[in-house]
Amino acid sequence: MYLFHKKTKVLRVLALLCAFALGLCMTGGFQMTEAKTTYYDASAGRLHVKGTKLVDKKGHEVQLRGVSTHGLSWYPQYVNDKCFAQLHDKWGANVVRLAMYTEEYNGYCSGDAKNRSDLKKRIKKGVRLAKKHKMYVIVDWHILSDGNPNSHKKEAKAFFREMSREFKGYNNVIYEICNEPNNGTSWKEIKSYARSVISTIRKNDKKAVIVVGTPTWSQDVDQAAADPIKGDNIMYALHFYAATHKADLRNKMTAAINKGLPVFVTEYGICDASGNGAIDKKEADRWVQTMDEYGVCQIDESKCIQCGHCIHSCPFGAISSKAFLVDVVKALVAGKRVVAMIAPSAEGQFGDGITIASWREALQQVGFADLVEVALGADMTANAEA
Repeated sequence: MYLFHKKTKVLRVLALLCAFALGLCMTGGFQMTEAKTTYYDASAGRLHVKGTKLVDKKGHEVQLRGVSTHGLSWYPQYVNDKCFAQLHDKWGANVVRLAMYTEEYNGYCSGDAKNRSDLKKRIKKGVRLAKKHKMYVIVDWHILSDGNPNSHKKEAKAFFREMSREFKGYNNVIYEICNEPNNGTSWKEIKSYARSVISTIRKNDKKAVIVVGTPTWSQDVDQAAADPIKGDNIMYALHFYAATHKADLRNKMTAAINKGLPVFVTEYGICDASGNGAIDKKEADRWVQTMDEYGVCQIDESKCIQCGHCIHSCPFGAISSKAFLVDVVKALVAGKRVVAMIAPSAEGQFGDGITIASWREALQQVGFADLVEVALGADMTANAEA
């Protein structure tokens, strides 16, 4: 399907774009239900870990509830004053997560020096805006396809050395040092990496809260509970997608908390793990109820019931009720740089021979600069463009 005749290039591009949904929106959904716990924003000051909970300087328990950006390389425009103001003032978020991919297209470690410089500027801008609008902010070293955080440990230490030096006077910054270790990376390997990076941060900031990812895309918190890292103000990430991860993972989380492990759900969604499947509202409600019961901080990536309200209310215009296929084709014909994004689940859906590599080759032959595997709320996009 990747042999395109030049004379039919535009028509075939249209057909191809109709065959799969291009991700045109930010995955971070809005928490549209009122929090059941007492609301604290960053005016509460620096937080610290006490037992399994985050608490403020007076010892009051704090539950953070907020949203995550998508990759800052791909959507830099969302780090702006209007967006952050609305997240806090209208949507009630008290934390925002700045997701900086490391290995994917134009990631911090895969891009060039200018790209790294731009990403650091966006992080710094995001932290300043979060402070201005009284939100806590998570600086997220978003490993994914790199799998093992030790692959870029040198770069991670240099990055967090600079960031912790820059923000040592801030009381709203939380560091997430390895988003989702995967591909068989052991807790022993993660723990070794974490000790090294935590030591680097502590040279500049003795008290910042640091979140450490756990094995298997930050699901195996039981392994961390069995052998936690020594030190203060350390929490452990758990990620779930409600249509995939159900009672078994929920029980694993509560067992780890009961064992004394402070857990932070720094990413979750209410669809399946690929981002390309059905929404499970009932299972999502069970997760939220459990997180509220245990006071677990949470970043909601896709709190969406497809009501359409966000299309008209989105503060940064990231979601649209119409397709842009013609605009994409015009951009390609004009020779502009266009990057396609596709859910990982697309691999194999059209036969064993159709891989992500063949998708990329086909798209590049019709003019796309590259293809990136991303779960971008494909459910909403597919329904909107069907």
